[in-house]
Amino acid sequence: MLIDMMLALGISMLFLASIMQLMLLHSRSSEKISTGLRERLNQRRTLQLIRNEWNQAERVVWEAASMDSSGCSLSGRTPLLQLKLPQTTITYSIGPAPSAIWQPQVLMRCGPAFALDGTLSNGANQNRVILDRLDIQQVSIRETSVNLFRVSLGTEWLSVDGSYRDGS
Repeated sequence: MLIDMMLALGISMLFLASIMQLMLLHSRSSEKISTGLRERLNQRRTLQLIRNEWNQAERVVWEAASMDSSGCSLSGRTPLLQLKLPQTTITYSIGPAPSAIWQPQVLMRCGPAFALDGTLSNGANQNRVILDRLDIQQVSIRETSVNLFRVSLGTEWLSVDGSYRDGS
């Protein structure tokens, strides 16, 4: 009788341990899916911001050699896109994060801030991180046909084991 109870207890413990392991794996995979969805949402918002400003631009410069400084400190970042609007110039650049709160590579926007009504303010240009965790090899702007361009952003995020994973 005692042996039967100990055997039943041992089998129950193995069963509970396997269920706990499955719950832990499910939790980790849910976390990865959630992180991926959040990153894709951030990418879409960033691309929408670029698209809206692009539509207002009088001139678009996407070759780094043709861009002017426009009052922005790039601090070692590579200019990616410059939009010449009627009242100002907006420059997007990629490169190292300006501080430790951001993940290694960032996309920055240098231009005027937005007013409360969503229009561009008349203030001075500001450098702001708009997307971090960039995979620089996946960021590109290319002309697909006359006056049609394709902007591609790739991101990566930290996985549970501390390595970086592709999030594009």
